[in-house]
Amino acid sequence: MKKTLKFIILFFIFKTLLSCDQIKLKDIKTDQSSIVTDDKNNTNKILVYITESNIIKPQKVGSDDVLDYVHNKVLRGSLNFIKSNALDSIIVDGTFADSTQTKKVFLEYFTGSLCGNCPKNTKPVFEDIELNFKNKVNIIKLHASDFFSTPRPGKYSYDFRSDVGESIKTAFGIQAVPIGMIDRIDFQGSSRLISPTDWTSKIQLELEKSNNYGIWESHVYQSQNREIISTVKVKDLTTKRLYGINFRGNLNESWNSDNCHLVFVLFDINGNVIQSIEKKII
Repeated sequence: MKKTLKFIILFFIFKTLLSCDQIKLKDIKTDQSSIVTDDKNNTNKILVYITESNIIKPQKVGSDDVLDYVHNKVLRGSLNFIKSNALDSIIVDGTFADSTQTKKVFLEYFTGSLCGNCPKNTKPVFEDIELNFKNKVNIIKLHASDFFSTPRPGKYSYDFRSDVGESIKTAFGIQAVPIGMIDRIDFQGSSRLISPTDWTSKIQLELEKSNNYGIWESHVYQSQNREIISTVKVKDLTTKRLYGINFRGNLNESWNSDNCHLVFVLFDINGNVIQSIEKKII
C-alpha cells in the first residue's frame, strides 16, 4: 500500500513539473532573445522579427491621402526563443553559403501612416539604397509614433503598431519621424537615431567593417495553425565554431503568410548589430 501511494505521489509530481514547463514555454515574451557566448566570453544576442509586405492601406504623402499605398517590410512581431541546442563548442569544418557570410546592414525605419513627410523624405533615400546597396541592407519599418501611428476613425482606422515595435520605440525614445537606426550604432556619440539624409553614408561605413559571423537558418511553417519553428545557426568565422538556437511563433490570422518574412538580427554585448539575414516564410 505504501509503495502504491508513493508511486501515485511521484506520478503527480512528475506530471506537475511537465505542466509547468509547458506553461513557461507558452508564456515566453515576444521580445525575448537567445544568448550566444563565444570563446572569448563575448555575449551575443539574437532576435527574430516578423515583417509583412504588400499591404495596401491608406498613407499620407505630403498633404494627400493615398488610399492604395503599398506598405512593405512592416514590423508585425517576433518569434519566441525556445532553447540553445547541442551545437555549442562543436568545431565545424567547411563554410556556410557565401550569402550568410556577407555583411548585411540592419536598418530600422520609424514611420507612421499619418506622417506625410515620411514617404516624401525617404523615397529618394530608399531609391539610393536599392541602387547602390542592393541585397546588402535588411530593412524593417516600425509604425511607432504616438501621434502618426495611432489609428483614427475612418480610412486610417487600421493599426500597424506591434508590441515589439512599441518596446523599441520606448527603449530609444522615438518622438519625431521619419528617423532610423543603422545597426543600432551610436555614430555621433550621443544618439543612435539618424536622419534619413545620413542613412546611405552610415550604411557605407558599416559595410566597410570586417564581418566575423555568419548566420544560417531553416524553418518549417505549418499552415493549419500558422506556426513557425525555426532553427538558427550562428557561425564564428574566426574560430569556426557553430552555435545553434531554436525559435517558434505564430502568424496572426490577419497577416498574409505569402508576404511575410523573418529577419534574424545578431547583436553584440553593447547592443550593436553585427549581422542580419532575411528569409521568406513561404
